[in-house]
Amino acid sequence: MIDPLAFILDGHTLTTAQARDLMTQILNGEIYAEKLSGILIALRMRQESEAELTGFAQILREQGVTIPLTTATMDTCGTGGDGDKTFNVSTAVALVLASLEIPVLKHGNRAVSSAAGSADVLPALGLPLLSQPEAVSASLQQHQFGFCFAPAFHPTLARVAALRRQLKVRTVFNLLGPLCNPGAVSHQVLGVSDRRYLESMAKTLGHLGCQSALVVCAEDGMDELSLNSPTHGIFLQQGTYRSLQFTPEEAGLSRAPLAAVKGGDAEHNARILRAIFAGEGGQLQPHMQDFANAPRELVLYNTAAALMVYGITRDLKLGVALAADAIDKGYVTRKLERLQAVNQTPQVSSFKAVAA
Repeated sequence: MIDPLAFILDGHTLTTAQARDLMTQILNGEIYAEKLSGILIALRMRQESEAELTGFAQILREQGVTIPLTTATMDTCGTGGDGDKTFNVSTAVALVLASLEIPVLKHGNRAVSSAAGSADVLPALGLPLLSQPEAVSASLQQHQFGFCFAPAFHPTLARVAALRRQLKVRTVFNLLGPLCNPGAVSHQVLGVSDRRYLESMAKTLGHLGCQSALVVCAEDGMDELSLNSPTHGIFLQQGTYRSLQFTPEEAGLSRAPLAAVKGGDAEHNARILRAIFAGEGGQLQPHMQDFANAPRELVLYNTAAALMVYGITRDLKLGVALAADAIDKGYVTRKLERLQAVNQTPQVSSFKAVAA
């Protein structure tokens, strides 16, 4: 068996099989912390390959808690790490999609690069973090929205949690999160903050069996479609890949600076989302009133891309119109209210209760 650290430092790339073996050793606690730190840093400095990402993700999927799916389902989970501290765009998009009766199994965690992750803002919106796969599956079937809190569905990663906190830098585990949805969803919009990973992440999704996906990175570094700059993407569809570029103008939207879509803590971001879902612009910063509609338009823009991935439309303007219609007719607010009611169901246990 190879010494993975020496192998990587010598400039070699792990095969998928070797990556599977390495991840198995990591999750079994067979590699001591100092050596694992070196492996993770060496992989990042060299840039993790498509084969390595595929092997790592396969093992994480196999060892995680799974949710069986019976219909085409979407995820909007991104890698984070852009440092822009925007509000929870992908979570808002997921709720808009659910209001359009598109099944969304959202995978996410607490904040890493922002002040509030999806697992922070959903409770602030009154939605529970369901820990049992049966409860998540029931929510998905009944309300077209389920949320998988990553630590509850990937318990083996607890072995590396402390090390990741100590390193305080992006490692391959940040990339693997969006690749390891517990339902192995068929459709996905995945944002990355480094354009070098567009192709490898898209092809890894293909190797993992995803039918249709869009991996995006904006020129300003945002891991969403950005109103501030062009956004580059790779579109996966039935095993084929093509490069795309998006601008706000082609979606019928206005440009806006990153400062206009800044977020805050969970409560602050929940207020932004509620305002957007109420048909307002969502802007809570008085000094940015010239861009009052920017938060709303950012959600519409990214929802339109997701609708393209799901095959609802190929036209971004039409996608924006469909998303705006769902919001303005109150579909999203009513969907949120029904999901909030899940929290009042006695037989459903929350992750907080289980963790306690």
